[in-house]
Amino acid sequence: MTWDRGLAIGGYVEALTAMRDLAAELLDDEWALATDLPGWSVQDNVAHVAAVEDELAGRPLPEHLPDYSVLSHVTNPFAEHMEIGVDYRRGVRPTDLVAELRALVDERTQQLAAIGDDPEELVLGPMGSQRTVGRSVGIRAFDIWAHEQDVRRATGRPERLTGLAAAAALDRIVAALPVVVGKEAQLPAGSSVRFEIDGPGPVAAGLTLDVVLDAEGHGRVVSDSDGQAPTPTVTLGMDFATLAHLACGRYRPADCVVAVTGDGDQAARVLDALAITP
Repeated sequence: MTWDRGLAIGGYVEALTAMRDLAAELLDDEWALATDLPGWSVQDNVAHVAAVEDELAGRPLPEHLPDYSVLSHVTNPFAEHMEIGVDYRRGVRPTDLVAELRALVDERTQQLAAIGDDPEELVLGPMGSQRTVGRSVGIRAFDIWAHEQDVRRATGRPERLTGLAAAAALDRIVAALPVVVGKEAQLPAGSSVRFEIDGPGPVAAGLTLDVVLDAEGHGRVVSDSDGQAPTPTVTLGMDFATLAHLACGRYRPADCVVAVTGDGDQAARVLDALAITP
């Protein structure tokens, strides 16, 4: 996938803005509602976005140690790191959290506008890491957009499936598909998986793309319109929301509506491997 600065940065800013606006309209009794993420409430999702953006703005994590013994959803060092900012904000009033997020969105929008055109430019990532813009920005747009939808589902609001943030999320998912099909699902070399994605979503007319594995099992995405796609060994048809739910790891394949044509075993392996979030 090529770097599209306008899509990546625009999607990131739109995702931040949408989460800020959504948080501002939440009712008092909605903040404590459970979401699809184990152990996280609506407030925790908002706090997570604020915590990560605060870290990416260059500030250290708060000096706070969660009691991980009562947080069964925290299962690895990365999750422990992400939980610090969330747990620290569990005692914060929603109005204060909204104010913090509002200030962070203003700050981060300015920082993102200053990013250049080079996708290899290094920026600060989680846990003090340095990551290329081409990788980091798309992942953040996808992550924030996903948490916005978590809050929307939990509070009975319709998911927001169009716009730059949704398009950036789709771009991130598509970029991950060669790894999903080749490395994670471990399909045989020479396999070809066709994804037929319907709306509503960022591609109004729908999207058909193929992930083709070479003789070494390495995948690449080709568009059927390019005339390069072989006859697929399996075809997976779903709407964009289902693709996003699976890519975010929010639902199991058995709980989703997916039209499968071709090799059923390969289909199951790909669907089981579609979650690309940590």
